[in-house]
Amino acid sequence: MGTTVDVVNIQLQGNLSGSGTSSFNNITFNGTNNQLIDIAGTINNVQAVTFNNTGTAPNNQITNQSVAFTNALTARQTAAGLTNISTFTAGNYRHDVNATYLVSNANITIGTNMTVTALQGTMNFAHDNASAPVLTLNGALVVDGGTVNAGVNTNTTSEVANSLNMNAVNASITLNSGTLNVGNTATGYGNLRMSVDNQTIVINDGTLRTERWVIGSGGTDNHVVTINGGLVQILPTVTTTNRVGLQFVQGTLTMNGGVMRIGESLTSITGSNLVQLSTVGGVDQPCTFTINDGSVIVAGNPSFTSVANVNPFNLGTGGAGTANVTLTVGNGIGGVNTAQLQILPNLAPELPTPATRNILDMDAALPDVNQITVNSDGYIKVGGGNIGNFRLNNTGCSVTMIGGTVDVTASVQLGNGATFTVNDGTLNIGTSTSDGTNTINMPADATAITRFIVNGGTVNVGDGNSSLGIPAGSNPLAANFGDNDNNPAFASVNYASFEIAAGTFNLNGRFTLNDANYRFIMSGGAFNINPQGDQDLTGTQNVLSFNRGIVQHSGGIITIVNPHPNAGGNNTTTGVTFRTSTLGNPGTGVTITGSTTASSNTCFTGTSTIRFGDGVSSIPGSAEGYEVCLAPSVTYNNFVFNNPSGSNRFVWLYTPTDNQTLNFNGDFNLIAGEVRQGRPATPTTPNVFVNSTGSGIFTLANNTLYAIYNTNPGNPAPTYGTAANYSIDFNSTIEYVSNVASGQTVSLPASVEFGNLTISGTGNRTVTAGNAVRNTLTLNQGVLIVGTGNLTMRDNSRLVRAGTDAQGIINTGNTLNQAASDLFRIIYRGVSKNFRDEEFTGAGRKSLEVDLNVGETVTQNVNRTIVDLFLTQGTLNDGGNLLSVEGNISGNATHISTGSGRVQVTGTGAQTISNAPNLGNFRLNKPSGTTTLSASASPTINGIFDIAQDNNFLDVPDNAQLNFGLSASISGTFNNLRMIRLTGLITALGVRKRMQAGTDFTFPIGVGIRYTPARLTVNAATGSDFLTVTPIASEAPTNSSALALQYYWRVTQGTGITITSISHAYQYVNSDVEATVADTAIYQAGRFNTATAQWTALTIEEVQGNLDLDGNTITTGGRILFPSVNYAEGLFTAGEGAKFNNGTVVAYYSVPSATGDWTQAASWRTGSFTGPPATVPPGFDNPIFVGQNGIIYLNVALPAAVPSVTILSDGRLRLDVNPGPVSFGSVSGEGTLELRDDDNNGIQFPVGNFTSS
Repeated sequence: MGTTVDVVNIQLQGNLSGSGTSSFNNITFNGTNNQLIDIAGTINNVQAVTFNNTGTAPNNQITNQSVAFTNALTARQTAAGLTNISTFTAGNYRHDVNATYLVSNANITIGTNMTVTALQGTMNFAHDNASAPVLTLNGALVVDGGTVNAGVNTNTTSEVANSLNMNAVNASITLNSGTLNVGNTATGYGNLRMSVDNQTIVINDGTLRTERWVIGSGGTDNHVVTINGGLVQILPTVTTTNRVGLQFVQGTLTMNGGVMRIGESLTSITGSNLVQLSTVGGVDQPCTFTINDGSVIVAGNPSFTSVANVNPFNLGTGGAGTANVTLTVGNGIGGVNTAQLQILPNLAPELPTPATRNILDMDAALPDVNQITVNSDGYIKVGGGNIGNFRLNNTGCSVTMIGGTVDVTASVQLGNGATFTVNDGTLNIGTSTSDGTNTINMPADATAITRFIVNGGTVNVGDGNSSLGIPAGSNPLAANFGDNDNNPAFASVNYASFEIAAGTFNLNGRFTLNDANYRFIMSGGAFNINPQGDQDLTGTQNVLSFNRGIVQHSGGIITIVNPHPNAGGNNTTTGVTFRTSTLGNPGTGVTITGSTTASSNTCFTGTSTIRFGDGVSSIPGSAEGYEVCLAPSVTYNNFVFNNPSGSNRFVWLYTPTDNQTLNFNGDFNLIAGEVRQGRPATPTTPNVFVNSTGSGIFTLANNTLYAIYNTNPGNPAPTYGTAANYSIDFNSTIEYVSNVASGQTVSLPASVEFGNLTISGTGNRTVTAGNAVRNTLTLNQGVLIVGTGNLTMRDNSRLVRAGTDAQGIINTGNTLNQAASDLFRIIYRGVSKNFRDEEFTGAGRKSLEVDLNVGETVTQNVNRTIVDLFLTQGTLNDGGNLLSVEGNISGNATHISTGSGRVQVTGTGAQTISNAPNLGNFRLNKPSGTTTLSASASPTINGIFDIAQDNNFLDVPDNAQLNFGLSASISGTFNNLRMIRLTGLITALGVRKRMQAGTDFTFPIGVGIRYTPARLTVNAATGSDFLTVTPIASEAPTNSSALALQYYWRVTQGTGITITSISHAYQYVNSDVEATVADTAIYQAGRFNTATAQWTALTIEEVQGNLDLDGNTITTGGRILFPSVNYAEGLFTAGEGAKFNNGTVVAYYSVPSATGDWTQAASWRTGSFTGPPATVPPGFDNPIFVGQNGIIYLNVALPAAVPSVTILSDGRLRLDVNPGPVSFGSVSGEGTLELRDDDNNGIQFPVGNFTSS
């Protein structure tokens, strides 16, 4: 230590340590135990170093921890140029120093018995930049930290030149951490090559960067590469290349983690394969690439959006024997997409027609095999946008998806003999917008068995107009699955097939089977065809066509989700939604068969189902809907129709020629929507028959329509066996649509009953005995012959006459059948017409509904008695006849009377009038029971109103209103047993009469058993409008201490009339006189103006006891007159003079520009907005005015009723909580009434009579 050592040659079996100055030419580490280099100080004149420790591992380590020694070696090697000074023959050199060791500029070899381990710092092998030096690895290289560079300065431009060549059996590289760089990053040349048998590379972490990685070179290589983590970068920096980045010839490459990026900076590939997996070596030597976990990304630069016509990723063929190339993505135990292979994932779409770019190719021909397997945690993406084909080019190519996801942005192309199997997972093919080019391609004339198989999972194909199975490169508008010839020959060994056994296949486009020996085989799962989306199909293309070949549909469901989007074609061979060719020999013509035997009628068997609509989609079709043109020689199985919503989604079921029968061995199930049997449009094939040859069920579900377009005589209804084979829902409809010049039969099997039956075509249709309608019989056109009771109308059924007096009728003299206890509604729709006796036949009870077009009228022919009257739309003219209603009246339409005709209620129970019907003459003529306006009802009587029997009352609840038109009048006797009866509450809406100058009307109203009519006579006025009278069974407000009638009449008028002179007369009953009847001798007539809170008093002369309104003597009360006054509105009553003293009326006003509590006296002023403060809160005698920017709030229930509330335009009354049952009186004004519900307990509209001005 601290001395000077000068030695020429050292043979060192121990450690190299010390400090000071050392000089030696050659040093050899040839120990047999571990050796350490930690020398310090100055080292001079080093000429060469040899590492040759012959000890037995792990006792053969030569650990360099000396910066001085490392620097001395680097300096000497720099001076030596291409002459190597370092020799590695045996032992384990461990570079454990943070310094750079220039190992060589020229070629250098690490011997078979040598291991080089980098722990830190940098080691540079084959480092010259003026030649193409190579690091030959015959032993082992371990990178456990630091950086190892091999040939990183090479100047080679040869694709086959190596920078690190593993050239001995069992040579190995282990990367645990740090970085291993191979080749020249700047130029992109210099290979990492594994070239001799049984070599291994293990990457646990760190980074491997190489310009090209060649695994195997022929012979019987058995290379093993294992990537457990870290980052592998192949060809990482160049932007353009025409070379192979990863060439995997033989052996096993397994990724258990980490990331491999190949060509990550590329923006252009000008030729060759960027990744090539192929077997070119000895007999049966496999090439196996397994991605259990981690990601392989090929040319993943986000800027790489367009590529030349090259094949970036290739599984090749070659070699001898049955050499296999196997690619497996995922191992089935990881999470979703934890094992990934992405190839040019950022390619941009090209519209409308994408360029043909084959991104992933498989080329093996038997006996060689290319196999790709995707497990549940695997993910493969091929291309980007709408560009990126996945090709299986030959007989030895197969893909199996056990799970996971495969995204192919363009097409999957199957060459002759290839097989693609989906057992689980998701396969997406060409789902982005294109011109239909992207799909699954099959050969035009298969020379070997070529199959696409779905055993599970989900397959999504197409963008809306893709054609499934067309040959690669063909015109998607014209090509099909097969080219319509006998090549390969029918029933021969070679064929192409689409097969679905389970799972889901979603095709957004079309499918046509079109070759003699091509096959559609489906035994389970779901095949969903959705011909909607980008660009769609043309009008001459079929959605699903079994045109020529072998159809074996024994299970699973084919669903045509949406109808054809475009009308067109000839509608028998092209342009339809679903079609079949006739049964026959596909080898000799355009026919189909169910097996390799010609004319085998087994195309549709077992549990197979064809479904039109999925019950969810509502995308509209063309005007032709689902056109289904079926060959009658083929027997079909289960058909389902499920289109609950959307326009033009009906199914048109027809045959290529007329007068044909479609046979079904399974169910015919119309779940939702419409089916049309027969086609009246071109081609005209209306006479199609549906027949069962098995034990299936014919089902018409709720709200479905089965339309029959047959025109021939006879019974065109589906024949599906006995009643047990029919399920006809109550709300389903069978409609006979066409005109039948020679007549037709309407009939279902015995015990099968129609839900709805509609007759829409002209001509005679005859119902045979035993038929029944449970819901609605609609007669639009034609004549329905029912004989004597051949057609039974069940309880609560309906007959709709929607035609004229000559069309849409029951044949004259025919009778319907009904049970006497059943109820039956007769409905008139459409244009004007007359009642006919035939619709009123049968023993059942009848109701009547008028639902005509606006402006049309139906006229009654004789007196009729009905249960309910529904005035829905149009006009009912009673024709001078009585229409006796034993039930209820409802609707908003109009009844008019001719002469003495009228509507009368005659029931013995409770009857109601609902909505707002307009009635002509109207009579109460009930032997018992009540007649009541329902909630919110507002009927209008425009004719004569009378009551024919005692104990008949027309009850008007508070939330309903009875109206009389301008021409309305009353007739007959009215009294306390015959009157319009109201509740007597301030909340009542009252009875209205439209009036104008010269009209007078007596309101025959009362409360309870008190008959208190009112008469208004308009002497002078302009305009016309309603005057409303409401009897209130309590004392009028204010001055309540004075004697007064405990009853008043509230009168309001509409804004359409201006009255200058009007006479009022009101009849009171003695029971409402306060104290004694004799007190009326001092009563005066009085009217309270709620707007001003002022009374107008007349004299005692206007209160006349013991006289009714007409001046007749009575003993039960008297009358109050207001002759020729200039006011129509107000509260009208009688009382002593003090009742009408305005000086004692104390009105309450809100405090201007203040917010006040209703219950606090300080919130109010009296007499005016500027009057003196109130001393107590308001009560029954105090009219309320809120205005001048004042706000009054109420946060408790209203403590005391008030006579009136006027909210001026600048006032606000705020109800913070439920105001309760106490009345606000008459409420008017233009201000704001605010309901807040601050306590979240709910709030009701306050009690009172509300108007706005």
